[in-house]
Amino acid sequence: MRSKDTFKFKSTTNLPEPAIWFNLHGRDVVINPMELYKVLWGSEKQTYFSKDILSSFMIFRDEVHGHYIDYTFGHYDVVYWRGCFIQSALCELDQLCDFVIQGGLSAYRNFEKKTAEKMKAGLNDIVIPYSYFQVRESEAKVEPFSFKFVEPYKCDTRYVLSIGKRTFESYLSDWSTDFNLIRIDIEKFALDFCDDSEIHLHFEDSPTIINLRRQNIYDPDYNIVKNDIVKVAVSPDDFAKEPTTFGWCKSRQLIRELYLGLLALSIRETDWFENEYGEWKDFRLAAYNKLQSCIIENYIKGVVDDDYIYHPRQRVVDSVDAMQEDYLKLLDTLVL
Repeated sequence: MRSKDTFKFKSTTNLPEPAIWFNLHGRDVVINPMELYKVLWGSEKQTYFSKDILSSFMIFRDEVHGHYIDYTFGHYDVVYWRGCFIQSALCELDQLCDFVIQGGLSAYRNFEKKTAEKMKAGLNDIVIPYSYFQVRESEAKVEPFSFKFVEPYKCDTRYVLSIGKRTFESYLSDWSTDFNLIRIDIEKFALDFCDDSEIHLHFEDSPTIINLRRQNIYDPDYNIVKNDIVKVAVSPDDFAKEPTTFGWCKSRQLIRELYLGLLALSIRETDWFENEYGEWKDFRLAAYNKLQSCIIENYIKGVVDDDYIYHPRQRVVDSVDAMQEDYLKLLDTLVL
């Protein structure tokens, strides 16, 4: 039997500040709006949908399947009518965002105006497929990916990441970010070692995680027509009070923007290293040589590696002038 339960943005006698409520196992509970937002974008990960209630969801053509681990009532599954579940979720999240943007105080203390604006943008752009397991061409809204540092190196260097018109802004800390590991994780994706890859960009000791999941796209007869699409989820670090940024991107375009964007950290001049912090040229050469990879560059250019062709993994750049020349050459050669 399918449930017709819907979400409600409301206040109550016990909780006068409004929140999103949902009926689970015969009682109303307050829902975490960040997690409900992830569900609509197709996240299947188990998470705290409400306090003391772990949950995961699968969205299908006519139904939404919810699996719950409830600290009070144990394990149970509920099947919802797709229309009731999705439309009420979209409506109530939109109401919450509008309420906070207009200056209202909700029950969610960390749900601030900036958070609401970011979520509102994501709700406006969302396209929910009939099934996240078989996404059709008409349902996959493929958008450009961008990654740019917006200031010279400062130890904690500010960057802006975007998918379409949705943006995420944070800082990259050199002392906690492992540039070798970033390169290795991008190489794993380029070499097709796994369907899911994670790239960690640390701000102090907390990472922003860029999750890349390979996504097959189908025609109306369910034949695969594109397999160069990735489902992207950018999970913010602990300092950012905003929702996860989701989207579909072309894999080579995304890797090109991320790779060249990260290398650009070493290209711009800075006065941050003056006096007590050593030589800027030493750091920038080390960072550049750790990040640059022939494997990644070949992937961007569409070169297929096999066991019979040898390509070096890296070039070693030994001077700032050579590094700048190498980077300018990459801008010209890494074309799609």
